[in-house]
Amino acid sequence: MDEFHEPGRASRDGGFRRPRGTDLRAYAAYRHFWSQTLRSSLVLLLAGEHNPDGAPADTNKATHSAHVNLIWSPVARSDLGIEYIYADRETEDGQKGHLNRLQASAKYAF
Repeated sequence: MDEFHEPGRASRDGGFRRPRGTDLRAYAAYRHFWSQTLRSSLVLLLAGEHNPDGAPADTNKATHSAHVNLIWSPVARSDLGIEYIYADRETEDGQKGHLNRLQASAKYAF
């Protein structure tokens, strides 16, 4: 077996496995309380991969994302929130993708 194929382990493309120790991951997060009922978070993430020769073309080479939200807790044990996410990625074959997402949430803790 070569470094890309390990018997008995399934993968999306039928056998490719990246050797360990070739990734870089980092993130930073900050939470700010505007008041007793209003808070925000900012999260930044980045990842870079040094993939070996022969890696599938759609394997991620680099990804980045930023998340910012605003969460309101109008009464005890409940949260209403909105979050914006920006992300991008580049694959081994140079394809690039971008994501812009606005999402809302509601939570009640029993």
